[in-house]
Amino acid sequence: MGIEGKQEWGLALFLLLLLCPLTLFLWPERDEQEKQGDGTQKVASLSSVTSPSMAETSPPQIETAIQLDGWERDTVERYSADKLHEKINGRAGLYLTYDAQELCYVLYKDPNDREVEVYDYTMGSPMDAFGIFSEERPAEAEQAGVGQYSYSEGGIVAYCKDASYVIVLPVVPPEGPVLEIAKTYAEKQGSSASFTLNAMIPKSHRVEGTLAYMKDAPFGIDPLPPIFTARYDLNGTVFHALAADTEELNEELFSQLKAFFEQIGTVQTSDVSNGKILQAEAFDMGFLFLFLPDRLVGAVEVDGDIDSVKAFLLEWSKEVGGGA
Repeated sequence: MGIEGKQEWGLALFLLLLLCPLTLFLWPERDEQEKQGDGTQKVASLSSVTSPSMAETSPPQIETAIQLDGWERDTVERYSADKLHEKINGRAGLYLTYDAQELCYVLYKDPNDREVEVYDYTMGSPMDAFGIFSEERPAEAEQAGVGQYSYSEGGIVAYCKDASYVIVLPVVPPEGPVLEIAKTYAEKQGSSASFTLNAMIPKSHRVEGTLAYMKDAPFGIDPLPPIFTARYDLNGTVFHALAADTEELNEELFSQLKAFFEQIGTVQTSDVSNGKILQAEAFDMGFLFLFLPDRLVGAVEVDGDIDSVKAFLLEWSKEVGGGA
């Protein structure tokens, strides 16, 4: 084949390659026109009109959020556990300690241009929901009467119900109908069976509103396992009582606590009929731990008469079945 023949063949091949993509591009339109002609409407699939990246970043479905009468769900955002930092950077680590599963954020607006934000966290369990609730509850916060446990402070209402921890706060105006929204939102979540966090924490001398669950290094004491705790006042002697389930007498935990306090203060140990006592002093505060079969009870940050607190723990041990 001569040079001229090769040039003609190359030109034909070039035109063919040019026309093929154009034919493919025009074909769906022609196909749709043919189907419309016979009365059948063609519905394009998402993949034919939207790139995968556009589909992944489409707005969340508003309908998945709780609807409140008289309020529009203006914004709905959902964050999985690994994306939590995008919404609450700096606090995500604490929430993950209590096994946060998901955050549903909703901005509600009403016809009067009022705005209220709702942060609805799904935690790993009701205990975890109460744990993060008690971590964030201000010391002097008032009970709000919402859900199973709640508080109201500075215009904010927070409560936990089952495995949910919900925070409601106003945007416009600053005060807002927060309590009303919180109660309605909790009702919309449906009914739930009440749960008792720990019946073993004594009620006598307990300061109201201080019951808490701590999961990671309670009171900064690394060896401690997750505990239930509350603040107490024995005629001016104040402290935090705690309880935790343990395995038998847990010699390892006893040794770890002893080593921990030896680094920061003084330690004394003694035996009782059915357990061991570890008493320590650090930073001008007293610490007492009573090791019983399958249970640890104690008092930390004791300010006052340590002997009265020891008597309190020994009496408490009889109630929890450890009878020291």
